[in-house]
Amino acid sequence: MSTFSFPQQTAIKICACICTIALVIASITAGFAACCAPLTTEMLSSSTSDTQDSPYSSSELNELACITRTYTVEGMSHQNLYAQIAPIIREAATDPARSSALEQRWNRALSKANVTIDDNDATLCQGLAQYSTAYMLDEDALSHLDDCYRLISCVAPWLIAIACIAIITLLILCKTNRALTSHILTIASITAIGVFIIFGIWACADFDGFFAQFHHLLFPQGNWTFDADSLLICMYPIDFWMGMGLTWLATTLLICIIGAISARLLRRTDTCHLFVHHRSN
Repeated sequence: MSTFSFPQQTAIKICACICTIALVIASITAGFAACCAPLTTEMLSSSTSDTQDSPYSSSELNELACITRTYTVEGMSHQNLYAQIAPIIREAATDPARSSALEQRWNRALSKANVTIDDNDATLCQGLAQYSTAYMLDEDALSHLDDCYRLISCVAPWLIAIACIAIITLLILCKTNRALTSHILTIASITAIGVFIIFGIWACADFDGFFAQFHHLLFPQGNWTFDADSLLICMYPIDFWMGMGLTWLATTLLICIIGAISARLLRRTDTCHLFVHHRSN
């Protein structure tokens, strides 16, 4: 940095600090983006959904989980949600392959909810939700999902902006000082992995406690606890969230590995450049 004036050196140092912080945040939140992807929910739900406590089959729970993800991450009206869930309810309630016990369970639920499969979508969904949360997302569940949507909608633009800042500052530094850029990539990768190691140890030692504290922090209003046989829990049991955690970790780890490899390549090219420059002089 000796070839730069003092103001330029100061600007580069500030840019380096901003880049390091932005890279750490971007590396960690890349895992969050992977968790929000439709394919992630589809794959995890198909292998973890709780059919033992649910009146729905595994494939039906998988469909419901994907619809609920869309409602939570991308947003939709209650009417559109009902329009997508109602056909699955009708399919589950009239499936000829269901057991006699499950047939009786559905008949009893429809009777006690005072609805029929011929009712309109909203009436059918709302009636079953009032009867039992095992059949349909009730107001508390929808309220929690609405909170999740508002949180994601608020945070996502900032995270995208931070990722853009990380890329822009990294490119600027790469053109001005490759050795410094390599150092920044290494520090950011180690820091991001270190954060995950800390939270990973906590989650492995007490996942329920970690999960509860995480929700207490993000949803202090407390509308995030549900019955074990509720539709929301059957779609997304604890194993589902552990899978999400592993997906988040794997994605961030991959980003950090790419960062570390890039840092090594930059060090090599910088060394070669210095060697060539020295030989030419």
